[in-house]
Amino acid sequence: MFIIDRYLLGTYLKTLAVLFLSMTGLFIMVDTTSNFDEFVAYGKQQGGLHRVLFDYYAPRVLTFFDRTSGILAMVAGMFVVSVLYRSNELTAILAGGVPKSRVVRPILLVSLLVSMLAVTNREWAIPRLRSKLIYNAQNWKGENPRPLTPAYDNRTEIFLDGKAVLAANRMILEPKFTLPPALAAFGPRLVAARAVQ
Repeated sequence: MFIIDRYLLGTYLKTLAVLFLSMTGLFIMVDTTSNFDEFVAYGKQQGGLHRVLFDYYAPRVLTFFDRTSGILAMVAGMFVVSVLYRSNELTAILAGGVPKSRVVRPILLVSLLVSMLAVTNREWAIPRLRSKLIYNAQNWKGENPRPLTPAYDNRTEIFLDGKAVLAANRMILEPKFTLPPALAAFGPRLVAARAVQ
């Protein structure tokens, strides 16, 4: 790795880190101020406000990175090139016989690595934290009913519908399951007051 590569990568990574930390901090500040009362109430039950904030925002930072990684990588790359151009470093590099494509190559490679990190985050980390991401600040423990979005289960071919979900109890209120023809012996539809897993 050449000195120019190290310089460009260092500038790019510093810019990316500052952009991500500032945008994440802004997101957390705005969201915390709108949900502060709920966090304080849960903090009294669960051992402190700092613990509640960490448990709530740690998974959400990963989803925030997933949503913003593309634009962050692009803005960081544009910033590095504009700094090189504005400080006349790009002119000096080009005068030294280095082609523009050679200058941009490390920026493109590290942008590709950021994209691969985002894919890994989306496909591996976020699905493992989905149980923490379904709750919001107003329904931290899942004790309040949430509306059930009707869904089709491809494995069993059952259409799932109902009035609401109580996540803490793993319960569906007033479920209505439309059964496939293979389960016609049970009737076309199962209806109950509640379904518990």
